[in-house]
Amino acid sequence: MLEFFVFLFLIAVVAIFVLIARHQDHVKNLEQKYTTEAQAGINLAHQQYFAEAQRQLEDGKNLEKKYITEAQAGINLAHQRYFAEAQRQLEEWKEKELKTIREQAGLVLEVQVGMEKEKLALEMERWKEEYEASIRADAIARSQAVIVGRTTEHLIPYMPGLFQFNPKEARFIGAPIDMIVFDGINENDLKQIIFLEIKTGEAVLSQREKQIRTAIQEHRVVWRELRLPRLDEVPF
Repeated sequence: MLEFFVFLFLIAVVAIFVLIARHQDHVKNLEQKYTTEAQAGINLAHQQYFAEAQRQLEDGKNLEKKYITEAQAGINLAHQRYFAEAQRQLEEWKEKELKTIREQAGLVLEVQVGMEKEKLALEMERWKEEYEASIRADAIARSQAVIVGRTTEHLIPYMPGLFQFNPKEARFIGAPIDMIVFDGINENDLKQIIFLEIKTGEAVLSQREKQIRTAIQEHRVVWRELRLPRLDEVPF
């Protein structure tokens, strides 16, 4: 009877060990399963993360290209508009300047010719009374040369190809020299001041003109300011 109980006890012990072994195997299998599923989940998450990151990176690149393209197009459009406006303003300025030059040249020519004609008429009347016919003819020729010379002196700044300076920077004086040119003053960049004497043909400098030329060449040129009192301070 005791042997039977010992046998049963042994069978129970074996069964317990078998159950324990099966349980361990089951736990190991579950652990492997969960580990595999976790690794698969991690791999899938990594794949999804990298895929999303790659998609966002591509979207960012595409968006950057879009912004760059739009910005370049805006810059090109702004450049086109700027140059078109600059060209339009330049054409308007050229047209206005040409119109002003034509008007000034016509006015100067008309006034100068009128004055010279009137002066010539008076001189001619006087010469007719004082000189003989031959001398009158010579005087007429000389007067015509003077008219042409003086008219040329007034119009020379507006003759393209003959006058190398800006007409706006030239100031006609007449005597003892023809004009002074403030080269560059119109652009607020004065380069030099030029004392200009205009001669035609074989004309030579007068004694005074030579003296002025010598004084300039020897740097005997001085800047002076004359300060006048206000009108209410001037004694009468």
